[in-house]
Amino acid sequence: MKKTTPGQSPAKKRTRAEKLKHKEALQLKRSKLSDKKKLERESEKRAKRAVKAENHKQEAINQERARRNAKRREVMDIVNKAEREGGSEGVKGLFKSIFKKKQK
Repeated sequence: MKKTTPGQSPAKKRTRAEKLKHKEALQLKRSKLSDKKKLERESEKRAKRAVKAENHKQEAINQERARRNAKRREVMDIVNKAEREGGSEGVKGLFKSIFKKKQK
């Protein structure tokens, strides 16, 4: 430290080497903070990606379920129509015709 009058700021009391050392310490502190912020940002990005992937997976499951339900509804509509038109005989005839088609 230089000899100075009382009441001077600490920066004025420092020698050139001390000022450089202090400046380097501040830069190191700043870089550590920026590294920490970068890591936080990366972890946030990773979390967002994980959420997107989970949503995509769930959406695919929902689409598959909807497709299966639509098929089931379609079959039930055909069966109900046959039942309305011909009773249980109409349903039997419907299934016989389906099995004949599959055997061919």
